[in-house]
Amino acid sequence: MASYDIKLSFARVGLPGNDGIAIRGFVPPSKKTIPADPLNPPAVAPIPLDTTSELLLNYQVVGGVPYEYEIGQFEITAAQYCAFLNAVDPDGENSKQPWTKVKLWNKKNNPLVNHFQGQILHVDHAEEGRHYVLADPLWADKPMMFVNGFQYAYFVNSLTNGGAVGEKQRVRKSPLDFDVVVTDRFFKFSPTIDAGSYALNDSNYAFLARQNVEGLFLPSQNEWIKAAYFAGGDTGNQTNYFYFPTASNKAPVPLFTKQGKKKGSAKGPASESKYAVVNVTDTGEVLVDDLSPKAIKKQGYSNYDYGVFWQPWYAPAGKTYKNANVTDVGGSASPSPWLAYDMGGNVVEYTDTVAGALDLSKKEAEAIGAAENLQQLPVSFRAHGGIANATGYQLWITATGAGDPYGQILGSAYEYGGARLSFVGDSSSAKVSKRLKPSDIADSITGQKVVTRADSVDSLDTHYSSSLGETISLLAAKESGYVSMPSSFYSVPKEKGGRPYYSMTHDATGTSRIVRGQKRMKQMMESGGYSDPVKAFQALLPGKGEVDFVSYFNPESGAYGYSELEADAIGFAAIGYVAQGVAWSV
Repeated sequence: MASYDIKLSFARVGLPGNDGIAIRGFVPPSKKTIPADPLNPPAVAPIPLDTTSELLLNYQVVGGVPYEYEIGQFEITAAQYCAFLNAVDPDGENSKQPWTKVKLWNKKNNPLVNHFQGQILHVDHAEEGRHYVLADPLWADKPMMFVNGFQYAYFVNSLTNGGAVGEKQRVRKSPLDFDVVVTDRFFKFSPTIDAGSYALNDSNYAFLARQNVEGLFLPSQNEWIKAAYFAGGDTGNQTNYFYFPTASNKAPVPLFTKQGKKKGSAKGPASESKYAVVNVTDTGEVLVDDLSPKAIKKQGYSNYDYGVFWQPWYAPAGKTYKNANVTDVGGSASPSPWLAYDMGGNVVEYTDTVAGALDLSKKEAEAIGAAENLQQLPVSFRAHGGIANATGYQLWITATGAGDPYGQILGSAYEYGGARLSFVGDSSSAKVSKRLKPSDIADSITGQKVVTRADSVDSLDTHYSSSLGETISLLAAKESGYVSMPSSFYSVPKEKGGRPYYSMTHDATGTSRIVRGQKRMKQMMESGGYSDPVKAFQALLPGKGEVDFVSYFNPESGAYGYSELEADAIGFAAIGYVAQGVAWSV
């Protein structure tokens, strides 16, 4: 029985050789502006002309693709990206990649740093292939965020080199009622990520140029636009393209949570729609049964326009994140004409069509309507699709510009950078796989049993907890002075020798004391001077694991510290702590 690491679903985009459509970048789509006519240009507000703004005024013809191809039905999810990390970085080193200088996992992915939208924890002490875990199961089917185009290019290379181990095909109906072939492909990841679909190992090669005629890629700008807007026939606006990627010329209805904007609270026709009602849960799941079938058919739904606000359970109490959040992929039930979901919201999606990076400050970028190069990448990627935290301009078919390096004004891809993939090739003889099973890394690993560490910068108190919420509460409280530390490990289950360890607060110093076993904990509490006992984690007895955590004691203050790091041993000794031996092992 063959095993696979990841399953991706693709919808076939037919009618090859279609004509493109002439647009003017970021001009609202209408019968007056599309198709754009260079000989009879539509009236637009005057823009000060300089080199960059002249580029922004250029006409473009987009959407024409001379071959059949397939588009990913869904955006890459956090669970899929987590599996990729474990496959290509099994030792959890997270090294900078040669030439591009990007890391595959960054601090904005980390919930200990990004408390509201960090999706993936890094575990320092773990078995091979288990160093990356979802912060919580609620992220599994949400699109991956805070990832840049190069990181997704490495993702594509890994799948290209690992290859597909099986395919399953079916036929589904487009919202326009024509048949679309949908193919599920089951892939293995390969640790080889610097070459494949893209030559990321050669700084002299053209940025993101496809190395193969067929195979797996990030969509080109034309592939993306065709899959999102092209109908193959009249759309009622005098062209074969819809204005919005929900098979409609009318803006989709924004999805809403009870914490989000209510009906009519924002400017614009989308938020004033009679269909704008609460339809997303407080964990980001779309209540599909509460969506109006009439609205889906007429204009569709999309996660944009600041409608969806929710926070994970472990977010800091009493604090609210200022930005809208993502929903489960496909939840809006409003696909493009070619059965690709969420092309009009959730996260902006990278293509492998590039533009030269403009090294602009935020002030300079805003002055010309371009995007600041927030990630300082050597090349900029055209991006499309809109985000939860922006209005509808990003959903227009015209949401691309010749001079804007990201294809989306204001650089919103920095926070909501996502992707879907495309596949070019012949699937007429697709292999039907009847016996496939998920590999060990295919199953989402979640971080409920990960023990995280927070240190006080004042007392060097080391706080360990298997509750992500408890650690984040310490980190988020400014007066506490705690910072996250790289000393995480999995709580050891009882059947593997794990023993319970309890944490309590030393009343005199406010620091943590950790003891093994409930009996010892009760003795300490009865002796006085300690409060707030809690079961912190389970670990192996001293010396029974591969990594030993040493206990340190300060005889002057009565404070304790715990660490496996040699640097901490030196630091504790320098401020008067004395090593007391191994407290636990993992």
